[in-house]
Amino acid sequence: MSLCVLKRIMELIGMTKNKFDNRADKLGESWDLLNKKGQKIGLKHRGEPFRPGEWHLLVNATIFNYRHQVLMQQRSFNKIGRPGEWDVETGGSVLAGEDSLTAIKREVNEEVGLKLNFSEENFVETFRHWPVFDNWYVIKADLSISDIKIQKSELEQAKFMPFSEAVKYLSSDYLPYLLKADKKLFGGENA
Repeated sequence: MSLCVLKRIMELIGMTKNKFDNRADKLGESWDLLNKKGQKIGLKHRGEPFRPGEWHLLVNATIFNYRHQVLMQQRSFNKIGRPGEWDVETGGSVLAGEDSLTAIKREVNEEVGLKLNFSEENFVETFRHWPVFDNWYVIKADLSISDIKIQKSELEQAKFMPFSEAVKYLSSDYLPYLLKADKKLFGGENA
């Protein structure tokens, strides 16, 4: 057996690094496969194509501090989707067997090193864009940039930015939702 063939076999069974090892996107991780009503119908692995009628669940959180600043994060240049882009969301895929709240707590802890007390009150909206349901949360916490411990495989950098400046980074489609989140946290009953 040639050295090249042996090396390729070792890559396939996970004994050596391959070209995706430096990516945060864990190819092959398991997700609950959902129908269009959000009901579990099976399992799916990252990297497998979705057929019509198959969905999976994502979670994302926008994190504000008490100074009315939002946590902005630059995605890793090694990410498969939207590498290097600035974003106001922390999150990712819900793993098989997880619920949405468990997943958002795990994702925020993994990506920015924060153990935040998310509850149903932090839920804002579910976005649906085939093949994903995206449960979106917002939270306000007593934080500064020194509290953030970024996962380098996920993020290049992070910073808190005044809300009025952060909105400039968003598409006009996303702006109404962020304004809704801002009102939920800094205005009205839940301030």
